[in-house]
Amino acid sequence: MLKFKQLLICVLALTLMGFQTKKGKKPKKITMATLLEEMIDRTDITYYPVNDFDCKQFSSHDRRSDTNPNNNLWFANDDWAQFIRKEQTDGRTEYVMLDHQGPGSIVRFWITGNGDIATKYTLRFYIDGSKTPVIEGKALDLISKGKLVGAPLSASVSPNTFPYFQRGHNLYLPIPYGKSCKITATHDEGKKPHFFYYNINYRAYKAGTKVESFSKSTLAQNKALIDRVQAKLKSGTGEQARIINEKAFAHTLEAGQTHQMAFNKEAAIQRIGVKLKAKDLEQALRSTIVKMNFDGEQTVWCPLGEFFGIGYKSVPTKTRYHKVDADGYMSALWVMPFQKNCQITFENLGNQPVEIHGDIALQEYDWNKNSMHFHASWKQYTGIETGDQKNVLGEGKPKDVNFAKLEGKGVYVGDVLNLFNPALAGHWRIWWGEGDEKIYIDGEKLPSHFGTGTEDYYGYAWCKGTVFHHPFISQPIGKGNLTTGYTINSRVRALDKIPFRKSMKFDMELWHWVKTKVNYSPATFYYMLPGGKSLCQPQIAEAKRKIARSRHDVIQPTADKNGLIEGETMYCNNKEAKFTGSFNGNFSGGYLLKCFNISKELSLSFLASANQTANLELKALVHHKASSFEICLNGQPVQTVDMELKKGKLETLIIKQAKLLKGKNKLTFKFKGDTPERKEIGIDCLKILSSQGTAL
Repeated sequence: MLKFKQLLICVLALTLMGFQTKKGKKPKKITMATLLEEMIDRTDITYYPVNDFDCKQFSSHDRRSDTNPNNNLWFANDDWAQFIRKEQTDGRTEYVMLDHQGPGSIVRFWITGNGDIATKYTLRFYIDGSKTPVIEGKALDLISKGKLVGAPLSASVSPNTFPYFQRGHNLYLPIPYGKSCKITATHDEGKKPHFFYYNINYRAYKAGTKVESFSKSTLAQNKALIDRVQAKLKSGTGEQARIINEKAFAHTLEAGQTHQMAFNKEAAIQRIGVKLKAKDLEQALRSTIVKMNFDGEQTVWCPLGEFFGIGYKSVPTKTRYHKVDADGYMSALWVMPFQKNCQITFENLGNQPVEIHGDIALQEYDWNKNSMHFHASWKQYTGIETGDQKNVLGEGKPKDVNFAKLEGKGVYVGDVLNLFNPALAGHWRIWWGEGDEKIYIDGEKLPSHFGTGTEDYYGYAWCKGTVFHHPFISQPIGKGNLTTGYTINSRVRALDKIPFRKSMKFDMELWHWVKTKVNYSPATFYYMLPGGKSLCQPQIAEAKRKIARSRHDVIQPTADKNGLIEGETMYCNNKEAKFTGSFNGNFSGGYLLKCFNISKELSLSFLASANQTANLELKALVHHKASSFEICLNGQPVQTVDMELKKGKLETLIIKQAKLLKGKNKLTFKFKGDTPERKEIGIDCLKILSSQGTAL
């Protein structure tokens, strides 16, 4: 009898502490402790939240964007120093960043800014209507330098990015409140915070939900738990259920073949590990597909590389739910439950044999009415046009690109974005990611999540291409940010997961500074109650498509409907030339191809659709003392230019009755004289015209 009483006391104590004793049961009260326990419980994310809440966002996005989506200002880009209002408090001006009335919790806080953010910006958190801030301090001290909590709950990324203040600064420590929360920013010199960017995700709980508010003693009271959470996040483990089955597999998939495994007992996948071997591994990562069927519903269709968070580049990475080792072994750590059965299928859509081996671990799982199936979808936007030269008013035709469109009840938990940027290096305005996320919940007309930039959404800042890894965000490759190349960004969610009851739509602005084309591939991850569906259909043809390895795999030097070929799209055949881009509003498409260090000649190639005789209109500029040069087309001289072209001035050169060949045509610039100086030449554009002056 004594043992029974002791057991009963323990159970009652746990209940009073507010912890969940069984999945799907409400805690008595939401506290920092219950939120931290939720953060590291890998299985919790598979149950629809029993505490009714919405995940929302306050940000510094350009308020002119809160207009009709058909208006250019929908894409306005002054996404800094935008606040709800300003207030006077104790003789100082405070700018309000967040103001939420009702029970809730801050779950993610991201900031970046100019130099003043490091020393002159102060943040204040006012809880439950108090006129005294419960948290007060320098912005970076609070968010990323460990004044509240250490890494990884508080961290700056990337660690190799300088200056420090231009990193993305992230705080994941939950800050709960029972009645209200207001967060303000001030400049110590009384100025309006300049180039100050922020995104704050918070939970808005249903009225009447009991929440224990953060106080000055909360951190000390939860020190042991915080230390345990930090250790779990650093190790990548978290609280896991007991493994009940592990199954290894090894198979060679010939082109078009599949390999399937099935499980027929209530359980959950705890881990999937895979390693591929192929002659062309990068293509295999894109063209080898994983499909999953849970309880009769196919919920996963995704290229393996995207599924494991690396796209088609085998590089090490580590987040809460994705891990890729240096030897190429890939692990997915999402818990994926099923009530009766599941089938996992690997399919080779490519044209080469692929060796695949790995293992799958199952864990115990308690299926109930709140249990959800795991989903993963993938989209590829091949050669999507970025519009024209942009400005902060949203002109230049940026566009919203859809990541996910879901119907049903569920929770959105993460995404991976892979892209190939073919724009030439030479100016920060080849940056592709000015675009903001826009997330609509349950049919909202305006998004409840409206961000400040794609890199801000992924936790870094200022277009930086430096590699970083963190439990919730990563950039395994960032080459394509400011040079021609490939970029991988990922974000997985814990307390900032987004519940939806009927539907969810996630759009990201494609806001590239220059006119070009990009390959743009988002993979999205979410859980839904049985019957939920994605409106994204499997893109078999895109998964089979040859991946982009160079800029000319994305853009070709072919004429548009006006006969225009941009100089920056042309092939360069001269090994002495170096490419860069030059952004200027006077150039066609806002861009110029500049070739440096030319000694005697430069050769460029473009494509024609047919054998034809046409007039060519070439816009170019030449630097240095290059007053005489000869232009050859396909090896035949067509024009000699004897005038000295002025530095920085575009000249239009007309080549009449040019003989074009179907396919590749080569323009060669042969410089005359023995001047030792190296030459530079810029090619703006080439226009192919009929003899009557109309486009061909």
